[in-house]
Amino acid sequence: MYRFALLGLLLLLPQPSFADFTSAAAAARRGDHAAAYEACKAEIEKDPECQNLVGVLFQKGLGVAANPTEALRLFRRAADRKLAAAQVNLGLANLNGIGVPKDEAFAARWFAEAAKQGDVVGEFEYGTMLISGKGGDKDTEKGIEYLKHGADRGYVPAQVSLAVVHELKRQPATAYVWYRVAGRIATDPEQRRFANLGEQRTLLSLSGQQIPLVRTAADHWKPTGPTHFAFQAPDRDTVNRFHTAALSAGGKDNGGPIARRRDRAAFRAALGRVLRRCGLEEGLRGRARAA
Repeated sequence: MYRFALLGLLLLLPQPSFADFTSAAAAARRGDHAAAYEACKAEIEKDPECQNLVGVLFQKGLGVAANPTEALRLFRRAADRKLAAAQVNLGLANLNGIGVPKDEAFAARWFAEAAKQGDVVGEFEYGTMLISGKGGDKDTEKGIEYLKHGADRGYVPAQVSLAVVHELKRQPATAYVWYRVAGRIATDPEQRRFANLGEQRTLLSLSGQQIPLVRTAADHWKPTGPTHFAFQAPDRDTVNRFHTAALSAGGKDNGGPIARRRDRAAFRAALGRVLRRCGLEEGLRGRARAA
């Protein structure tokens, strides 16, 4: 199974607005890791998102002295509070032996927890472990299901891995589709090159009748599954009015406006299954992920 490491600090974060975590996230995006640490320092023992972000800083030695032990402690605190990105980071640390002896079973456990929450990286990591049998019993079909879910949502490493699985299973048509899709949307040069080589390789196993069919399927591929849209709001009243208007327009309530923390002026209103399983949210969300 070919796998692509998530290199460096991957931050999937919104634009800054209200809270300490938001300031830290904005600083991290700018590359000012020392400021990111300072912004989150007071929240380290309270806020799972700050725990995860600062854990990444300690693991990488960004803005602070590297401290893998402290990184693991913070990842575990946030993971126990159901933050999927921290669950993935904890799994990756144990899988790769970063600051702790390698423990594939422990890593698989946390990848599975993240996958249960629909985290695309958790699904990818757990799926590949199920296929390889690392960290537990081998379950190729279940692993393929997890990879397929991530691939359908547009996660390139899952698409490439799924293509490899089908190529090894001597299913070149399906492999070709996923290689071609991955090569078309990949932004990482290594992933794109690998996908393009796979596309060329599997093309040789297809008949003249199959080629136009699978090429059309790949070129018309679009990501599926829930899509999430987020908007920043200046205050709580705006969030409440957004929620009321969305319900009046036929949206389905997915929990209503809530304060993410009692001491944080960031609120959100989540609406699920709007416009064909699309989620609308007004407020603030953010995450940080380590390699």
